[in-house]
Amino acid sequence: SNLVQLETSAQQLEEAIEVEVYNTFLNLETAKKKVELGKQTLEQAEENYRITNDKFLVQLVSTTDLLDAETSVYNSKTELLNALVDYELSRKRLEKAIGGKLY
Repeated sequence: SNLVQLETSAQQLEEAIEVEVYNTFLNLETAKKKVELGKQTLEQAEENYRITNDKFLVQLVSTTDLLDAETSVYNSKTELLNALVDYELSRKRLEKAIGGKLY
């Protein structure tokens, strides 16, 4: 009776650990995709700023347009930094869940 209870408890604990590892792995994958998207968004914002700045130098766009493009670059950098922090936190959570380093 006690042995059956212990085996059941052990099995439930094992299943809970598997679920935790799986969920933290999914969170890490999501965070990785956000980092990749953040890098692409930043590249696009920087290219847009470069083009807008070139147009500004020949007076084809306003100061407001240039400031908007610059703001977009800063916002993209902030989003990328947030994504990188989320990725590192997710990686640490997964390492904790598996009881070791990923790499």
